[in-house]
Amino acid sequence: MTEPEFTTRGKKIRLAGNTNEKTNCGKIEVYEDKIKIQQKGTVMSKGWVTVRFDDVVDIQKSSLGKVKFVTNRQDVSVTGLDGPTAVKIAEQILGYLENKKNKRENVGTSGSNADEIAKFAKLREQGVISEEEFQKKKNELL
Repeated sequence: MTEPEFTTRGKKIRLAGNTNEKTNCGKIEVYEDKIKIQQKGTVMSKGWVTVRFDDVVDIQKSSLGKVKFVTNRQDVSVTGLDGPTAVKIAEQILGYLENKKNKRENVGTSGSNADEIAKFAKLREQGVISEEEFQKKKNELL
């Protein structure tokens, strides 16, 4: 298992859509691609809630130390996070989502470049363009 990038603590956690029950929040571990929140009951741990950054649709922060992760599956609100920690968590998630978006765009671009090269290769085979023109266009696309 990978090590968390940072850990912190919050005061309460509420899983919207599941129950209105508020439980004590133990450790919050922020990883490269997810956040794990420990739920603590009055006597023992109630387990961990994991929010994958892929599932995050929106992040809502309040000045009162509340962060709400709106996801495709469930909403998770954590209170008791101070301002800098909430900002750091949000930046981590937004950075992950931005990197993922950039990777998708690069894959899409390279696929379309390959298609373009294939088109020019076909034109070269048909004698529409010369080998020199083909190589020039290929170098531009790569």
